[in-house]
Amino acid sequence: MDHTVETSPFYDAWKQTAQEDLLAIKEAIKERDFSRLGTITEHNGMKMHATTLSANPPFTYWSPDTIRVQEEVRAVRSQTGLSAFMTMDAGPNVKILCRQSQMVQLKKALQEVLPVEFSIIESGVGFAARSLSEREWEDSVKEFEEKGRM
Repeated sequence: MDHTVETSPFYDAWKQTAQEDLLAIKEAIKERDFSRLGTITEHNGMKMHATTLSANPPFTYWSPDTIRVQEEVRAVRSQTGLSAFMTMDAGPNVKILCRQSQMVQLKKALQEVLPVEFSIIESGVGFAARSLSEREWEDSVKEFEEKGRM
C-alpha cells in the first residue's frame, strides 16, 4: 500500500471520498437502508482498487476469477433483484454483502453460474455487533470528523 500512497494520483481522491462514504454508510445503517449501504460499499471498494491500477508501476490484486465473480454478482443482482453487493480487500477474494434472508437464494443463483470449484463461504454478522445508542453514534461521528481521516 505504501507504493500506492506514494505513486497513485488517485489515492488522495479515494481517501477524501472514503471519508464521505463512511459518513454516508453510517447514515444508511441508521436508516436501515441496506441497498444504499451496499451501493456505497461496492463503489468505495472499486475506487480503492483504482488506486493500485493508477500506481506507478500499476498493479492489481485481481485474478481472472475475481473479475468473473464480480460480473456474476452484478448480473445476479440485476436479473433477480437480490440485494447483493461486493467488496474486496487487498487480495483476489470477493466478499458479497447480502441480507441474511436472501443468502440461500443468492448462493444458489451464484452456484448456477460459477464453476463448481469456486468456494462460497457463508458468514453472518461478526461477534460483538450491536446497535449504538444515540450518544455513542454522535460520539463516533465527532471522533471521525476530528481525526479527519479513515
